[in-house]
Amino acid sequence: MDYFAHGAWAYILFHRSRKVQYAVFFGMFPDTMSWLIYFFYRLFESGVGRPDLQSIPDWVHTLYGISHSLLICLAVLSITFFIFYKLKKQLPYFLLGWPLHILIDIPTHARDFLPTPFLWPLSDYAFPGMSWATPWFLILNWVVILTLLGWIWWRRRKTTKAF
Repeated sequence: MDYFAHGAWAYILFHRSRKVQYAVFFGMFPDTMSWLIYFFYRLFESGVGRPDLQSIPDWVHTLYGISHSLLICLAVLSITFFIFYKLKKQLPYFLLGWPLHILIDIPTHARDFLPTPFLWPLSDYAFPGMSWATPWFLILNWVVILTLLGWIWWRRRKTTKAF
């Protein structure tokens, strides 16, 4: 899924949360930690555009593996949830934007171009998903996102006018 769609889906699912901006951040976190860093690196090194897979440095694939691994994510979240609960007696649900990102990426990335390494570092298995950049899927995804955002806005507007 594209970078901004991850943020939109996190907003849609966590819009009632008091810390929705954190959920959006964590919904975009895996791509921020790999591809956004690489985007700025490429911007200064060779320009923009779709990179050739062979030209992507190993460090990008390593960051991608770490940030898109459900195993790493669940380990970090387990420790964080335990610490938060012990210290504050509450859970930081906004962190669930991170596994949401990974779960969305698994079926929306094809094996031939940047498959989601959700079992990294134990396995390099990749689900045979469909590319999120397939035109009909990209359009459908954004139509659904914009429809749901419109509905959220309409409901919020309707409830604030009632008071």
